Amino acid sequence: MTTAHLVTCEECSRHVRASEAACPFCGAAIATALRTSAPRRAPGMRLSRAGLVAVGAFAVAAPIALAGCAESAQMAVYGGPPPELVDQQAPDGGARPTPSATPSAAPKPLPTPPK
Repeated sequence: MTTAHLVTCEECSRHVRASEAACPFCGAAIATALRTSAPRRAPGMRLSRAGLVAVGAFAVAAPIALAGCAESAQMAVYGGPPPELVDQQAPDGGARPTPSATPSAAPKPLPTPPK
């Protein structure tokens, strides 16, 4: 497969074949220095299929392995209380009563409504 040597038009910044004397899009003349420049070489060696699989496996496994390193860090749940207040809450999510707010006697029963 052969590829055309492309240069960038200085007027419209589009790719134009180096063999063209003028840009087919805007009509601007292509500089002779650009037309005679050597084409860029493609990389000589590419990864094999096994190499691509190995790189892909590493790209998937590395974030998973690194995520396990942050187990001791506390993270606030969206909409939840800040991590420093989590220990001050009761298991049902409400605030734990302070000792001064705890009634010392049983609560009084509600009065019965008149009939």
